[in-house]
Amino acid sequence: MSDNKITEADLAQLAGTGHRLMYQIVEMPAPGTFVPFVDGASKAALTIAETRGSKKIGLSNTLNRKLIPRKGPDPNWRCREQARFDRGEYQKPFFASGVWWADQIPKDHFLHVSRKDKSKIAFTESVENGERDLHTQMKVGTYLQKYLADFVGADEITQLANLFAADQQGLELKLARTPDEIEHVYIVGPSSCMSGPVEKLGKYGGYGNATEHPARAYGAGDLACAYVERKNEIIARSIVWPKRKIFTQIYGEDHMLLRSMLIRASYKPAHSGKDFEGARFLELTVMPYLDFDISMEPLYEDGSTGRQSAKRRARLRNYKLYVGRYRTTKWLLREYASGQRSSGRSAS
Repeated sequence: MSDNKITEADLAQLAGTGHRLMYQIVEMPAPGTFVPFVDGASKAALTIAETRGSKKIGLSNTLNRKLIPRKGPDPNWRCREQARFDRGEYQKPFFASGVWWADQIPKDHFLHVSRKDKSKIAFTESVENGERDLHTQMKVGTYLQKYLADFVGADEITQLANLFAADQQGLELKLARTPDEIEHVYIVGPSSCMSGPVEKLGKYGGYGNATEHPARAYGAGDLACAYVERKNEIIARSIVWPKRKIFTQIYGEDHMLLRSMLIRASYKPAHSGKDFEGARFLELTVMPYLDFDISMEPLYEDGSTGRQSAKRRARLRNYKLYVGRYRTTKWLLREYASGQRSSGRSAS
């Protein structure tokens, strides 16, 4: 082999198979000095395709020269980027499709979830960066504000950023429906006046008169407690009505995250107690304080409500049932079992 002649076998050793990013073969006669290596036969500067070992393998041993594959401009960079989507190396963020403004995302950005930091997105910011396989990493909110603010409102940007974070962390919107499940969320979840074990609720537990946690009253079949959990810790919760797709006040430091997840699941915030007209509750010794203005009336087997002692009460397992009734007064809850009525603004 001549000193400056590259054979097909040499290129195969260095390049491997398949076309990806192009590298130029350069010689380093002195530290920091790079000179294009010219094939003695073709008199052309050589390039090779990117492989896993392309930055490490050289022809130095073969030619007894200090040769290095150095990244150079790739005129076919768009094909390269699309191929990475096709091979599954790139993952599109969820908002890059399915919304009307997705077409406004610059196609040359090849927007994808960053492979270096899954909490961010990555994209090709310019043609020059594309040719050199350089990607810009950015937070979702920052990207949307910079490139799509004319199409996406500030509230939606916040929501999308929250949902992206939830997706990347593998978080799910969960519903506690049974009395036991709901009680568990209230005991171990975010702090509020109704959170914690029943014996520590103070006045919200009837000053020790509650035989069961008041939050169990929500488990009558209509309402549920929506929550999100991270690393086995419940970080936000809200009482919801799944059939009507409405939710109440959200508790927890990550309340905006849960709000975004509920809205994506087609839930809407409740505007008043009227939205909860007809919701069933379990009758307990001490009932929960609520975030919506309703009173409680006994529910009977024939579907009627009110105080009618001659009728048989509707039941669920060992519990009698109440039904929520919207009132224009400031009543929030009647505790028929104890003969008391709650007063003032309450929280669940």
